[in-house]
Amino acid sequence: LTHRPPAGKPWMGFLILALAKACLNGCVEEYIYRGLIQAAAIRRYGVVLGILFQGGLFAAFHAGLDQPFCTKAVFLASVLTLGIVLGLLTRVASGIGWACSAHAAIDLTIEWLNLT
Repeated sequence: LTHRPPAGKPWMGFLILALAKACLNGCVEEYIYRGLIQAAAIRRYGVVLGILFQGGLFAAFHAGLDQPFCTKAVFLASVLTLGIVLGLLTRVASGIGWACSAHAAIDLTIEWLNLT
């Protein structure tokens, strides 16, 4: 969602769509990066390097996104930091549930900012 809703149309449909997109994207990315990639990287490289590795891949994957809120360097540093924090959260929580929730909340915030 990168456009404002048409005039006269209810916001509810856009809100539901943004919520569904944020939840689906957050859960899918967490399953891939913290579920599959991080687990394999930790087995291969150990906890610290495994979490850093998946955080780097997460940032690289998002490098092509265009964010109007900040510079590209700040955006990539933020995404790298987020990947590491979500990796730590997944490790401490022994699962991706909390990371999925946090990721979905961040994505929902971005969707809201894109609408306003």
